[in-house]
Amino acid sequence: MISPRLARTLAIAVVLVAVTVAAPLFVQVDARSHSDSDTLYGWMPLASLIAVLAAVAVFALGRAARR
Repeated sequence: MISPRLARTLAIAVVLVAVTVAAPLFVQVDARSHSDSDTLYGWMPLASLIAVLAAVAVFALGRAARR
């Protein structure tokens, strides 16, 4: 069991890390693409994976804080 305050802090950290990882990936994909759709097709699968992993981590933190 973790405290709700610690869980909230860790959840914020998880989201910040996810955004920090996703943003440079967008720039990297955008540098190699020729159109907006190329950028989105290249970046969305990676961003979706990052978002799902972050959501699972935040959900697990919330459950741990409620126990």
